[in-house]
Amino acid sequence: MATLQEPTNANAGHDGRSSSQSKFGVADIRQCIHPWEKSRYWLAVVTVVPITLIYIIATVGIGLLIVPIILFFAWVSVQIARAHLLGSCAEVSPDNFPEVHELLKQICRGLNYPKKVEAYVFQDGDVNAFLIRYFRTRIIMLPHELLVDMLDEPKSTQLVWILSRAVGHLKAKHLRLNWLNILIESIENLQILNMLLRPWERATQYSGDRIGLAVCRDLDAAILAMNKLMLGNELAKKTTLIGAIKQRQRISGSFFGWLAESLSTHPHLTKRIVSLINWSRSYDPVVFESFMKNQMNRDQIDYLLRFIDETHDRSVQGARDFWSWENAEKKS
Repeated sequence: MATLQEPTNANAGHDGRSSSQSKFGVADIRQCIHPWEKSRYWLAVVTVVPITLIYIIATVGIGLLIVPIILFFAWVSVQIARAHLLGSCAEVSPDNFPEVHELLKQICRGLNYPKKVEAYVFQDGDVNAFLIRYFRTRIIMLPHELLVDMLDEPKSTQLVWILSRAVGHLKAKHLRLNWLNILIESIENLQILNMLLRPWERATQYSGDRIGLAVCRDLDAAILAMNKLMLGNELAKKTTLIGAIKQRQRISGSFFGWLAESLSTHPHLTKRIVSLINWSRSYDPVVFESFMKNQMNRDQIDYLLRFIDETHDRSVQGARDFWSWENAEKKS
């Protein structure tokens, strides 16, 4: 089995990027948005927001006055955390990690995101990069272990994917319901409503992966960076693509697989990998072909990818047919 390769960037252009655009630009970010994101967002808004507000009014005597109090203290907590970062972590700036600072500026410019984005490097043994956004505070947290391995070429393409993914989340307003998350987590009896927010949050993760790939244009780098977030630098290089795809196939259609994922804000990593590869096939065929030609067992990988994709399409179409039948029955 072939292990995941270090990145080899595809050079040719594609329809999603104009020739006059920034090196890290995307012509139309809407092409990267997962098709279920919008419907799941509105499902969350029309169910969770009214229930939350009604519960607060009904159970707390002064009703909505508690909302700004909770949000204010959340803002204070974020500012305290930011002060801690300034005092205890290394801020990415022209003085510290200037190459990362310049890369972040170029990505923000390419994605047409003019607002200030801070980045900090921390060290606590973790390998997960994450994003903090609350009101005007936007912070990308980069773990030391991850950054050390990605600073040098050609590995910096992996860093482009991670930074583009974070800025892409901001550009696509994927953290717009943070205030609602804070309210739900602050009131124990409302925490079950997280189940209605989770589908939208998972859809935004797919969108973030796609934005990162649309910017870095290197599927090898995106998948390797994804594995590093889960396994760390060394073990990520020992995983195989065919192994991840077979794991995805085994969990496809599993009730307990669905249940495990439904409790999480993120889709299963194997689903994200397969989804990203299948999406690249249509969005950027040049990048897809550049990736596939490096795979020793390409035919087997291609067959499994298409099989999983077709199974998913049938399940989606089945759901659509069911609802179409239900609506037709009601009209009759």
